[in-house]
Amino acid sequence: MLTEPATVYIDIYPPNTQFCGNLNQVTANLDQAAPTPKNFLPAIGGCPVGVNGTAAPLVRHIEEVKTGRSPVLNFWDGRDSNGNAVCMDGNYVFVIYAALPSANGNSFQGNTSDRRIWTSKAQTGLLPVIRGNVGLSQVAASPTVVGSSPSVSGLNPFAFRYSLGRDAITSMSIYDNTGTNLVKTLVNNVVRPGMFPNQEIWNDATDDNGRWVSSGTYLVQLTAADPLCPAHISTVSASFSVDPFRITDVLTAPLLPGASNSLTLSYQLSQPMNVVWNLYAPGTVIRNTATTWPPCGMNTSACANVVGASGQPAVPVFSIQGTRPGRLRITEFWDGRDSNGLLVPDGSYVFTLVAQSTTTPQYYADDKIFGSVTVGRGSIIFTSFNVQPFVPPLFNSSATITLDPFTVSYALTRQSSVTIQVLNSSLPNSVVRTLFAGSVRDGSILLQDLWDGRDDHNNIPPAGAYLVRAVAQDVASQLSQPSTVQMTISYNPLRVYDVAIAPLINGTNGARILYQVSEPMKVAVKIYQPGTVFDSFGNPSPPESVSLVKRIVGVRPARTAITETWDGTDLRRAGAPDGTYKFSIVASTDMNAIDNMTGDVLNASALATDHPVDDVSVVRNESIDPKADFENNTYVYPNPVDGDSAHFVIYTPFQADAKLKIYTMNGDLVLDRDLGTWPAGCYVQDPGCTPNPTGFVWNRANAAGRRVARGVYFAVIRIEDTLGGRNVLQTVRKLLVR
Repeated sequence: MLTEPATVYIDIYPPNTQFCGNLNQVTANLDQAAPTPKNFLPAIGGCPVGVNGTAAPLVRHIEEVKTGRSPVLNFWDGRDSNGNAVCMDGNYVFVIYAALPSANGNSFQGNTSDRRIWTSKAQTGLLPVIRGNVGLSQVAASPTVVGSSPSVSGLNPFAFRYSLGRDAITSMSIYDNTGTNLVKTLVNNVVRPGMFPNQEIWNDATDDNGRWVSSGTYLVQLTAADPLCPAHISTVSASFSVDPFRITDVLTAPLLPGASNSLTLSYQLSQPMNVVWNLYAPGTVIRNTATTWPPCGMNTSACANVVGASGQPAVPVFSIQGTRPGRLRITEFWDGRDSNGLLVPDGSYVFTLVAQSTTTPQYYADDKIFGSVTVGRGSIIFTSFNVQPFVPPLFNSSATITLDPFTVSYALTRQSSVTIQVLNSSLPNSVVRTLFAGSVRDGSILLQDLWDGRDDHNNIPPAGAYLVRAVAQDVASQLSQPSTVQMTISYNPLRVYDVAIAPLINGTNGARILYQVSEPMKVAVKIYQPGTVFDSFGNPSPPESVSLVKRIVGVRPARTAITETWDGTDLRRAGAPDGTYKFSIVASTDMNAIDNMTGDVLNASALATDHPVDDVSVVRNESIDPKADFENNTYVYPNPVDGDSAHFVIYTPFQADAKLKIYTMNGDLVLDRDLGTWPAGCYVQDPGCTPNPTGFVWNRANAAGRRVARGVYFAVIRIEDTLGGRNVLQTVRKLLVR
């Protein structure tokens, strides 16, 4: 802090600089001072002397104008007057003094027009500079790890992590285990940030010549130089293992019935490599595995280190070889066939797995992979077998029926020769249809074949129970006995189904009878008088000569919606009265089984199984929209009921029985009244159909004749068709009794 505003001078000298004389005494000869402010010190008796007794060089001179009587803070960035960083660590010596212009001061540098007053006391002190060398952490070498059973390490890429105390010029190199032979230069004189996790990568485990290195222990060396003082160098090193060619995650799966049709060997390679998988017959011995590996190199022929049960060098039963990618799970498949394509017997087969790098130079994988795998087919097994009929779409009903074709679905444990036949249920069974015989089918997939419902002569067999039988045997049939599965199905090819009826009412073209037939058939639809009944053989009573109203005969297509329309007339073309009529349907694929004109059955044995009998209504009411007319013309008046009675006006759009029920809000029945049968287009208790009907008069009494209490009541009004139709209409009216 200055007592007055002044120009401040700060001079910085090397460590161990000393000042001689009295720095705090002002002499009279200031005007004879040297031409620079820093030489003011000798003028007052000081002399900066270095550690060896010679004059100390000035490192940095700082000259600034500062205010008085307030704290002042100056910074020195550790650089000399030329802007270069000082590289010698130590306590640098500084001296600070100040001057201000004053007419009462001493002349400066002999210039009488420049007179200054100088500080009577110069301050000195120390400025520590402690850069030191760049701080380094230990280098953490992190190789890549793959696999899990067990995992293998020492693989590229290698990550080397470290941190620096401050920004530095960094170099990193890989040496062999002696530390003298350079293998790879990762970075050279590259600036890396300080106080930050840095990482260098050795991607491919190759040297500076691009050749892959062998397995072993290597040394990584990190050097860091201060960018301001490159001569200050720090070094750290660490050893790590390199083992780039490995096989891991080796798993085998046997060839077992019902599980798979192939034996598998799965593994993972650390690098892309050439692979040989040799499979040997049961009883084979792999010799000298501790001293000689691989036993036969990359060969697939016999060698002395692999001996069969006879004691002679063994030739592989089957071999798989090729280049495989690295860092991916690889699965090799063997279908249990030898090199000639023949199925091998069940047993425990010995194998070796050898991998060689595709690099220059070439290296074998260090891992010794050998063992045994099991082939245990046993007999062929049908893992699934099912026969499903066709379910046709229905347009008019919710019933479900089944028809041909039949889908035969099955799966086999392995490739087989398959025969599928359809047999009848008589004893002994006879073949109705052979779908195929001796066809080769693959294993482990869902297979499907169809039976179209025809026999071997393309005729439709009779309805009944049939047996679908499948027989499978190995393509090399000497290995096992045939396997057989079968399933009984119900077969009913001639059906009349999806029957629905739409009545004849006003506004329609006629009554409609809807149905489908399973095959193209001649169909006879006969309509009978209301009240007609049928015996178990389908004969009507009264007899057809009396009861028959209408007949419709024709050939109809298969499995499509068919609509027969009856215009409501009889055989004489006269209109049939309203009522509920009976109808029956018979059909046959034999065009001669039904008479073309009369629809009479000429051959009952050729008819379809189904003989539907049902009702169809004729309702020629005056109302086009009975429901709307009923609801719009049915009401209670007056409402609220203030007097002694209320009138229920009930409209009947068709001839119907009318009923009235009145309930309290709690659901208790107050009145239940059958109002009788009334003609179409009229009002209950008003058969004259006058414009202002009186309707049913309610005297506010319950069923016991007692007057009801005040409150809200609900009236349920219902009419039911009395002409054989199924028309029922109902509405609810709320009324207030006061």
